[in-house]
Amino acid sequence: MLSVLLIDDEIRWMESFKKVLSNYKITSEDNIFTAQNGSSAMEILSGRSINIIFLDLILENEHGEDVLKQIRSEFPEVTVVIMTGMNDIFTAVNCMREGAADYLVKTATVDEHIASVKRISAMCDLIAENKALKKSIFSDHAGEFDRFVTCSPKMFTIFKYLSAIVASKEPVLICGESGVGKGVLAKAFANVARQDKPFVSVNIAGLDEQIFSDTLFGHIKGAYTGAEHNRTGLIQQAENGVIFLDEIGELPMSLQIKLLYLLQERVYQQLGSDNIKHSEARFILATNDDLRKKQETGQFRKDLFYRISTHSVTIPPLRERKNDIPLLFEYFLKEISFETEMQIPHYDDSLIYFLMKCDFPGNVRELRSAVYNAVLKGGSTLTIDDFHHLDNGSNMPANTFTEEDILPTVNEIVNQLIYEAMRRSGNNQRKAASLIGLSQSTLSRKLRM
Repeated sequence: MLSVLLIDDEIRWMESFKKVLSNYKITSEDNIFTAQNGSSAMEILSGRSINIIFLDLILENEHGEDVLKQIRSEFPEVTVVIMTGMNDIFTAVNCMREGAADYLVKTATVDEHIASVKRISAMCDLIAENKALKKSIFSDHAGEFDRFVTCSPKMFTIFKYLSAIVASKEPVLICGESGVGKGVLAKAFANVARQDKPFVSVNIAGLDEQIFSDTLFGHIKGAYTGAEHNRTGLIQQAENGVIFLDEIGELPMSLQIKLLYLLQERVYQQLGSDNIKHSEARFILATNDDLRKKQETGQFRKDLFYRISTHSVTIPPLRERKNDIPLLFEYFLKEISFETEMQIPHYDDSLIYFLMKCDFPGNVRELRSAVYNAVLKGGSTLTIDDFHHLDNGSNMPANTFTEEDILPTVNEIVNQLIYEAMRRSGNNQRKAASLIGLSQSTLSRKLRM
């Protein structure tokens, strides 16, 4: 059960919050410990395993920021949540930059407190779970799909299905948004289906008829002006192996019939040649388009659609498998360290907590790019500031919510908007008020609330 430490010099408030946590079954009273100052808190941390700390910013004779720094230094694995009044909100955000996972406003309602605590608790559980999974994910043992870093049940279901169709000669269609890892999954499947055989890939978006035919089929000398030598096409290069055609949804209608004939008959001709060649290559195709909708609107041949969708899988976006984010983050750190011979930088759980709240519209590709940029620009330690450009729910209210999401209150949205305006304006109240359409006096009043 969750182990909690409350650090506050207001005993009455601590007892009240303790009862709230217990009554709402966040944890039992026996697992909630209290301290009125930093030294008492450090004694408790030295003798007990604590999961979450709720730390008040204003303590008698000391400041919560100093206590936070000491905790992060000696017990970096513990999640710290800052408790603050509205007038301390910007200090609370600065504390998040120092390693706090989140902040709660003391004046919020009980329901708002519980919703926040449940969210934080769930995130802590995910972080702990992913730490345990790292050992298996990054161990030296080889797995069928070990190229695809994940702990998602949805992905394991996909792996199981692909393993079952290894012996089939039918094409495989991989669907999913840009950046989810369609090419990585294609390589992983090829390694299982045609191990030690060639794997060739081509992005066919924007290819005209001649380039498409020349790339896939090759040509003989003199096939067209400038064809001074024979050229081996990708299909022949992939003989008995796998050929991966990416962006299949962008293939023009005029070329779709050629691909259909190749898939059905498994024969082709080089440009300029009358000789018919046979192919035993396994075809994997990928798209981020809705091919069913395209074939319904006449943009994609129905016969080709049914031909390539016999075996199809859809990779879920990263926002639907957020517990993959810590694993991918660690993987990319190891990857860039290997490529550049740089030391792997340090980071703490507050950064992981931040990243897991990001939506990553660019999916895994966006996360990888963010990690690479942060490492190459940063120093020996990565912090939230290195990823400030990412769209994170703590900076602005989300535009959309799922049925399971707890909707923010109007006050929460207003507070988030004010914070973002102050951040963008460099804490200049006049500029911040202008950004969000408030008078400076109204903004000042809200900041004092």
